[in-house]
Amino acid sequence: MSQKKTRLVFIANPNNPTGTFINKKDVINLIENLPKNILLVYDAAYAEYIDEKSYIDGSELVEKYNNVIMLRTFSKMHGLAALRLGWGYCSEKILNTLMSVRPPFSVNSVAVNCGIIAMQDLDFQKKCLEHNKNNMKWIEKELKNLDLDFQRSSANFILIKFPIDKKNNSKKAEEYLSKNGILVRSMEIYNLPNYIRLSLGTFEENKFFIKVLKKFLS
Repeated sequence: MSQKKTRLVFIANPNNPTGTFINKKDVINLIENLPKNILLVYDAAYAEYIDEKSYIDGSELVEKYNNVIMLRTFSKMHGLAALRLGWGYCSEKILNTLMSVRPPFSVNSVAVNCGIIAMQDLDFQKKCLEHNKNNMKWIEKELKNLDLDFQRSSANFILIKFPIDKKNNSKKAEEYLSKNGILVRSMEIYNLPNYIRLSLGTFEENKFFIKVLKKFLS
């Protein structure tokens, strides 16, 4: 698509479903070379899980550039997915445009208050971050022991690659896991037919996943 037709550039950082992220230097290089009439939508839904100096969550981009909007959610780290609650950070100009076209009914007051409480609960956020770090390391170690490839992730999920054969392919793995009460996401829609995406759970749930996966592979 030509630059004349481009109105918006969308970046999910960290990315879903890979869990990878674009470093700060490359993000700034992008926005510096992006025409001012093109909006950069910066989706940082998994930003809370990253503790890397080379990552930028988007907030400082909004404060420096007028054509950036950062999006965040309460569905991941805060565990409030059922409330369908999120928030954005942008310039006054972008905000006024969004307010002029948004539907008349916004999120309800219960969801808003839950979001405020969740943002103030720093101890819970710290606990979730440590849980994710520890369990991700454990899952990676177990997958290596099973000789399965995976994509190193900066989020709360991991992309697992299965061999392309009739016996142990990803589709059969997905079906086997489902029969044992474990729901994972097929990656065929992302043109990754030999991958599944696993969201981390409690340590007991993660152990059960590895236990069932071992049975499948054997």
